[in-house]
Amino acid sequence: MFGAPCYFVKGNMFTGVLSDYIFLRLSPQDRKEVLDASIGKEFIPRPGRKMKEYCTLSGPIINDEGTFSTLLDKGYAYVMSLGPKKRVKGSKK
Repeated sequence: MFGAPCYFVKGNMFTGVLSDYIFLRLSPQDRKEVLDASIGKEFIPRPGRKMKEYCTLSGPIINDEGTFSTLLDKGYAYVMSLGPKKRVKGSKK
């Protein structure tokens, strides 16, 4: 996806790499905390294509092992709570 590594949980995209940052799917509350604390930004892979459940993390946060690990755990728990992604009829498996 996006020509770079992405990781999925039960068919739902969880996290990945794009350019020089990592994007991560978070619950609405966790995402708001990340954005309000200015430790992440909204994930907009292409102009006009914001992925609303994701945020991007870069440099200082990725290098802060404790904070980064906590955010990955929160993202993983959120995606696990979503249940399996339903396939669209006619899509490739």
